[in-house]
Amino acid sequence: MEHGMTKQLARYPELNTMATSLMLLAVVIVISVYAFQLLTTNARRRLPPGPMPLPLVGNLLHIGRDNPHRSLARLAERYGGSLMSFRLGTVQAVVVSSADAASEILQKHNAHVADRPAVDAVLANGHRSNSLIGGPPSARWRALRKLCVTELFAPSRLNALRPMREEKAAELVRHVSGHAARGEPVTVRDLAFTAAMNILSGALFSVDLDSGPSDREFKDAVKEATLLVVAPNVSDFFPAIAEWRRSWR
Repeated sequence: MEHGMTKQLARYPELNTMATSLMLLAVVIVISVYAFQLLTTNARRRLPPGPMPLPLVGNLLHIGRDNPHRSLARLAERYGGSLMSFRLGTVQAVVVSSADAASEILQKHNAHVADRPAVDAVLANGHRSNSLIGGPPSARWRALRKLCVTELFAPSRLNALRPMREEKAAELVRHVSGHAARGEPVTVRDLAFTAAMNILSGALFSVDLDSGPSDREFKDAVKEATLLVVAPNVSDFFPAIAEWRRSWR
C-alpha cells in the first residue's frame, strides 16, 4: 500500500506538492496554537520573564548536564536576576536567584509556597503523608512540625545538645588530622555524612552510629533513599505519566 501511494505521488507531482503544503500548514497551525496558548497563559498568570519554552520539553534543554545551577544562574542574569519563569517539561516553575527575593517569599509569603509539588519518589507508596519535608500542609504535617520545633529545634534543646555537637566536630577534626599526619587520603563526603548521622542519631536516640553491620546497613539505607529522592524522574517533569501509571495499579 505504501509502495502504491509512492507511485501515485510520483505520477502526479501536484499531489506531492499538495501533501507537503498540508504538512507544513499543519505544523504552522500547531506551533501557532501552542504559541497563542503560551502567551495567553503567561499573561493570565503574570509570570516573571524567562526563556521561551519549547513544545513538550519546555526549558529542559536550557539546563547544562554537569552544572545545572550555573546554567540557571546565567539565565537568571539575562532575564532580570531575581525571578525567572522556567518550564520543566510541562511543570511551570519560578527560579529565585537573589537573597532578598528568597527572604520575602519564604518569610512573608511562606503560606503560599508551603504546598510545593513533591517528586514522584516521595509520592510513591504514600510516603508523602509521613514526610515533614515534602508533606502537604495538613493537620498531620502541622503536628509533626510543631513536635520538631518544640522537641528538636527549641533553643533550650539546641543548647543542651551543643556539647555533643562540639564533640562530634572535634572527633571529625581528629580523624582527618590523623589521616593527614600519615599521608593518607580521606573521602570528605563519607566523613561528613558519618558525622552528620552521628549528630542526628545522638540527638534522637542518644547513641552513635558505629561501624557495625547493622549501622552500616542503616547508613546504606539512608544513602539509597537520598539518591532515590534527588534522582530526576521523567514523571517529575511530566506528571501526567505518573497519574496514568497510578491509574493502572
